[in-house]
Amino acid sequence: KEEEKKKREDERKKFLAMNDPKETDWMNFNDILGEASSCFMKSLFTKSRDKYEEALDIIGKSFSSLKLTCDEVVVIKFMFARACTNTNVYSDIISGHSKLNEIVTMNKDVRFPAVHLGFALMFEKLNRYEQ
Repeated sequence: KEEEKKKREDERKKFLAMNDPKETDWMNFNDILGEASSCFMKSLFTKSRDKYEEALDIIGKSFSSLKLTCDEVVVIKFMFARACTNTNVYSDIISGHSKLNEIVTMNKDVRFPAVHLGFALMFEKLNRYEQ
């Protein structure tokens, strides 16, 4: 693992040395997503939610320069909603619900059945089994 980290740092330094702002932004974006994912796996859901929210803000500001597909954006939205649901804070669960609804309504062209799992887990947290 240390070799992989060292290799990533070397690659990062090469990109930063090139002084290309788009590549720097892309690297920072990937770092945010990596940290969000690792926090989610470590059950640090509040920090994970914050990092996914930061990534979604970056996507909202500069979607075209990041060259992401709609599928990738849907996955990031889904993981944000899952992190919100797992915080066990009502306001976060509701924001996760709105993000899941956004996936269903705004991204109809993307087939993503896991969103229904997200709804099921969210309704279970809210003790609303029949919805």
